[in-house]
Amino acid sequence: MSIRDIFQSVDKGTRRFATGINYISIVGLGVLALGIIMHVTMRYVFRSPLTWGEEFGMIFTVVITFAGVPLLFHNDGHLRIKVLYNTLPKKVQVILDIIVSVVAIAFLIFWSRYSFGLFGDIVRRGVHYNTMRQIPVWPEYLFIAVILAISVWIIFVILVRHLFQLTHPTEETLRTGEAVPEAPSNNSAPIIGER
Repeated sequence: MSIRDIFQSVDKGTRRFATGINYISIVGLGVLALGIIMHVTMRYVFRSPLTWGEEFGMIFTVVITFAGVPLLFHNDGHLRIKVLYNTLPKKVQVILDIIVSVVAIAFLIFWSRYSFGLFGDIVRRGVHYNTMRQIPVWPEYLFIAVILAISVWIIFVILVRHLFQLTHPTEETLRTGEAVPEAPSNNSAPIIGER
């Protein structure tokens, strides 16, 4: 089994994981919407607001937002100026993607370490609550730290993919000097070696 085969397996697993996070986010968004509808209905129709409604909305908003980070990176959904990017030669695009991946990894490692540090402080000092319903905050901090660490892994896989594209260009790219048009997909990045 070659390194390329191993990496293709890792890339497929990462794609499945990102798809799983997508489904979790969809369910979480539905639960958040139902919770907010229930909270608003109880507050304004029955004049008896739920005591946990605002905390519920805050926690689910944070969870859904951070759960989308790995999926965003896996689907290459970060912001860029497409008009400028698409006019560049394929090799320059790949080099630019490598630079962006390295910067993103450095940024996410910093914030992941910071999040694990906050989680460690909360655990050392005992369980802290930031809401009137006494909901512990440590699961939220742990979730954010883990999701950021997973995002580092996904961007690392993308970085290796870009390095592979730079060192192993396709025959079409070598002949024309331009990128081969991508076939429409299910909105996920191609696996190494797929054509």
